[in-house]
Order: sequence, then structure tokens, then C-alpha cells
Amino acid sequence: MLILQSKLFEKMTNTKSTPTELGTEPIPQLLFKYAVPAIISMVVASLYNIIDSIFIGHIPNDGPRCITALAIAFPLMNLSAAFGSLVGAGGSTLVSIKLGQKDYPSANKVLGNVTTLNVIIGIVIMVLGLFFLDEILVLFGASDETIAPARDFMTVLLIGNVLTHLFFGLNHVMRSSGNPRKAMLTTILTVVLNIILAPLFIYQFEWGIKGAALATITAQTISLIVICHHFYSGKDVLTFSIPDFKLQKHIVKNIFAIGIAPFTLNACACLVTMMLNNTLYKYGGDNAIGAYGICNRVILVAAQVVFGFNQAMQPIAGYNFGAQLVDRVDKVLKMTVLCATCVMVFMWVSCEVFADNIVSIFVNQEESNAQALIEAASHGLRIVVMMMPIVGFQMVVANFFQSIGRAPVSLFMSSVRQLLYLIPLVWLLPQKFGLDGVWFAMPVSDTLSAITAAIVLKLQYKKSLMLPSKEPKVADVEKNTDDNHVVISIGRQFGAGGRYIGKLIANHYGIKYYDSELLVEAAKDMGFAPEIFAKADEVPSMQNTLDRLADLSSPNTSESVLSGANLFKAQSETMQRIANTESCVIVGRASDYVLRERKDVVTFFLSAPMEFRAENIASRHNIDIKKAKKLVEERETARKEYYDYYTGKEWGDSKGYDLCVDVSKLGFEKTAEMMIAFIDSVFSKKAEK
Repeated sequence: MLILQSKLFEKMTNTKSTPTELGTEPIPQLLFKYAVPAIISMVVASLYNIIDSIFIGHIPNDGPRCITALAIAFPLMNLSAAFGSLVGAGGSTLVSIKLGQKDYPSANKVLGNVTTLNVIIGIVIMVLGLFFLDEILVLFGASDETIAPARDFMTVLLIGNVLTHLFFGLNHVMRSSGNPRKAMLTTILTVVLNIILAPLFIYQFEWGIKGAALATITAQTISLIVICHHFYSGKDVLTFSIPDFKLQKHIVKNIFAIGIAPFTLNACACLVTMMLNNTLYKYGGDNAIGAYGICNRVILVAAQVVFGFNQAMQPIAGYNFGAQLVDRVDKVLKMTVLCATCVMVFMWVSCEVFADNIVSIFVNQEESNAQALIEAASHGLRIVVMMMPIVGFQMVVANFFQSIGRAPVSLFMSSVRQLLYLIPLVWLLPQKFGLDGVWFAMPVSDTLSAITAAIVLKLQYKKSLMLPSKEPKVADVEKNTDDNHVVISIGRQFGAGGRYIGKLIANHYGIKYYDSELLVEAAKDMGFAPEIFAKADEVPSMQNTLDRLADLSSPNTSESVLSGANLFKAQSETMQRIANTESCVIVGRASDYVLRERKDVVTFFLSAPMEFRAENIASRHNIDIKKAKKLVEERETARKEYYDYYTGKEWGDSKGYDLCVDVSKLGFEKTAEMMIAFIDSVFSKKAEK
């Protein structure tokens, strides 16, 4: 029986759709609600670095030298972290994709490949690092005075490098597989253990800087055991399996494709630090390098707080951008800039007024060389933070474009300070101003970066928010609304035959059919591989987005760009473009909602009783009825959550469609024939008008 605007589908679900808080709650309340856990996580990580540095700086009779050695080792640690992010970020994102597609066997294969890659890369870095360690440390700024403690520190870290890579890589995967809290707790466990073990190893056992490195490796190893137990326990959807450890070319390729962005940013940071260390040593000696190491750790605290606000902004801006709630996007951007500016102003005032006191925490003032290091660090800190009040603005703007899926703009803004401004300034200014030129290169690059951010924001803001929207203008739609242009939108329950019926209708009219093909088109528009873009394919992603708030690492460009809201937005834009240029049939993907303003669209919703759909799925996939019913329930739940989440409307509600059809009453072919008759009737009446 064919029912036009009936009440039939009001009975399809007992739960009523309620708009998500991301699109309804006050922006200040939302921002702080999401920011608090993110900031706690970030600050815990940065405090760990600071406390570790304090312990090293107070090593009896060797503190200042060891602080400098730590600063020299920092670029090498960054480089190792870059390779870790290549596998960890890429693998965790790929796991999210496979889990969203309910492809659990492939998700487990990704887990196995991530483990194997971390072992291989960890061993390669360990062997090469140990073999060329002295040459690398000299390249990073080590002198005859500091190379010995730097070597001692890095030797221990390199020997344990495999464990470090496994810890960070598997922690990434655990978080992305729906366990953000456990991932956060294992990282906090690492921090707490390190704080307990470091003074014991450094002072009690008198192992010095080696003890600090050993405390780090020991803490990470204990936390790694906890993570491995999680994957071995069988309580999670992801479990270790020996066959899955075998590398598969397509999985490795996709992991590297996704992880290349964070790898590049970390590698660039390594390059900049290496150049800074060498220039500082040239104009100020070992004390200048040690001073920069202290300054860097102090500033990192404020930067991590801003990163926390940025992580909170991402899901809010992304969701409201996807929902085209432009006022809310504007509010969350302004609110985040305000919060970031307040944080940076506080850091600026604190460092300018209390620089000596802050720096003194890092070294034992009774050491012979301590006073010279304190003076160098406090002088450098006051210069470095000069333009700190405007740094927060630049950081937020870069992250904002990332949040709304503007990958090229975001990548440019993220790298502009270091690559475009800082490197040339570090080379030029010291030639005229000596050591102060190195210090002043940083606030000057901050100023230029903030100016660049303001210009980019002014030029790209309305364009990125699509004001005016990229959706076709009313005039354009009306121009295409004639007997020869029609767009047919088909929503459907899983197993109701939507694809088959859609293809029958497309063949009848000789027009194109779009289903998963939309993913390919949208992927091309954004420059991603279609298999990566499949993450947005009718899969609810709110939880995956919120899970990122538990990430203790630096913000990950590729993951944010690949957030569900951004991908849905891109797919919607592609749908609008296709609908405005050609007649077509579009199945699913909330196409009725996306194309709701057009006058040349006819919308359908296809349903059928569970038994009918289960039999259809069982026959198509060659599985038994019980498994078919389970599959139908899983896919239907995902489709409903996807539709309700992105549209704020109720999936299958008859008020949202031109025609609702129970396919079981007529069968697939007859249903297609009646839908064709309905389409012909609708457009013949429009032609008469």
C-alpha cells in the first residue's frame, strides 16, 4: 500500500529526536564544559616535563650542564615522536574508520599492523640513533662540555625506544576505539610513576641524568603492560591476534597517508629546535641553550592550556559549521580567542614580573654556574614572551580553520610561524644583534604570525563559512526546475531495497545514481583518499569527536580535519553541486535534508517489516536469519543516529518526505514503478503551473 504523507513512520521509533547540546547549549557553558578535561590532560603532560626538568636541574654538582644536555636532546626526542605520530595518529584514525563501518576484523588487523610498525620503526631508530649518536648530538648543538650527559640521557631513551613507540601508538588506538578515559588514565599513570621514580633513581641511587631517562622508560613500560592487558583481555572489540601482526601493504599505506601531516609538523619542530640550538651556542654558548630549554618548558604550560581550549572548540565549531549555525560558529571562535588571550596575558605578566623566580625553580642556586644560567634564562624569557598576548589569537585561528575542515588554510597557519618567519629571522637578526637577535626572533615571528592570522581570517572567514553559502541560490534552483531536471532523494531502512530501487529509477530516466559514489566525489573535493573519507558514511561520529578531548598529545591535524561534522559538510557541498548540475538519484546520506531548499527534488522513504528486510539481507549476504537481524539492527541504529545527529530531525518521520512506501506490499520492481509514476505526476503538475 502506498501512503502519501501518512502517519505510518511516526511509529517506527519510540524515541523522539532532541537536538544535541552542541547546537543548543550556550556557547560559554559548552566551551568550558569541554575545555576543563582537555586542559587538565594537557597541563598534566606539560607539568610532567617541567617536574622532570627540575629534577635534572637539581642533580648535585651537575645541574646546569644536565639542563643544557636535556635541551640538546630535545630535537632528537621530537624526531622520534614524529615517527611515533606517523604510526599512532594514522593507525588510530584508521581504526576509527573501520569501527565506524562495523568492520571489526579489519580494525583488528590495523591494531596488529600498528603494533608491528611501532616495533620495526622503534628498532630502526634505536640502532641508527645509537650508532650515530655523537654525530647527531653535535648536529643538535652539543659541545665538548655537554655531549657526555646528553649521550647518557639519550642512550637510555634509545634503548627503550621500542617500548616508548608501543606505549604512545597503542594508547592512540585505545583512545580511538572508544576508551578515551582509560587512555587518559594510562597517560596520567605514566606521569605519576615518573614523578615518583625520577627522584629515587636520580638522587637515591645516584644515577644522575641516566636515572631520569630510566624513570621515563620504566613508567612507560608499566603503563604499556596495562594497555597490552586491555587488548589481550578480550573484553574490548579490539584484541591482539598473531595473524593480525603480519603487515599488509594497503593498511600500512593508509596509516602513513593519514599520519603524514602530524609527522611533518613534528619534523619541522625538530628542524627549528636544531637550528635554534646551534645559533644559541654560536652566540651564547652552552648557557644560552640551557636557558632556551627552560624558557621553552615555561611557555609550554600556557600553550597547553590554549591547546585545551582549542580541543574544546573543535567539536563545537565543527558541529555548528556542519549544521550551518553560523552565529554559533562565530560566537565560539570569539569566545575561544578571548579565553586564549586571557591565558597568554596572564603568562606574559607572570614571566615579565617573576622571571627570576620562575627560572630559579629549575636549577640548584648553590651550583657554581647556576647564577649565570638563571640570568641568561630570565633575560631570554622576558624577551621571548614580549608578544605573548597576541600568540593565543594566532593559535586559535589556525585551529579554527582546522575545525571546519579547511585543511590547506589550517596547515599554512600551523607552519607559518616556524617555517616562514622564525627560521629566516633566527638566521638574520643575530648577525646584527648577537644573542639578543636570537631571542628577539621569537616575538618578532609571533607578531608577524598574528598579523598573518588576522589577514587570513579576514580573507577566508566568510568564504570558509560560505557566506554567501556555496549552496545554489534560489534563482539557480528555479532555473533548473523544469521537466528535464529532477533530483530524486531516497531514504531507506536497511534491507528495504533502497539501492536496487534507486538504480531501477535511475535506469528508467537515464540519469546518474549516487550512493557511496558521493564519497568518492567529496573525497576528491577535499583531497583525501575515498577509503579514508568513508569515515563519514552514515556513521554517527559525536563520540569519536568528544573522545579527542582525552588526547594528551599535541592537536592532530589529520584527525580533526577528518572529523565527522567536517566530512558531512563536505559531502553535503558535493551533493549540492551535483544536484545543481545534473538530474540524478541520491540514496541516503540525509539527502532529503541537505537538498530541502530545492524545488526540483522529490523525496521518498522506503521501509519494510523486520522479517522482510532480514530475509533480503540473509539472501544477499548468504548468512542465517539471526545474523541478518542483528546486522539490520546495527546498521539501522547507525543510520538513525547519523540522520538525527546531523539534521536535528527524526529519521523516517513522514512529515519530512513527499512519499513513504512499505516495500513489502508491492515488491522492489512494482515499488519502483509506482515511484516513477509519482515523480512523473509531480513534475507534470509543476509544468502545468
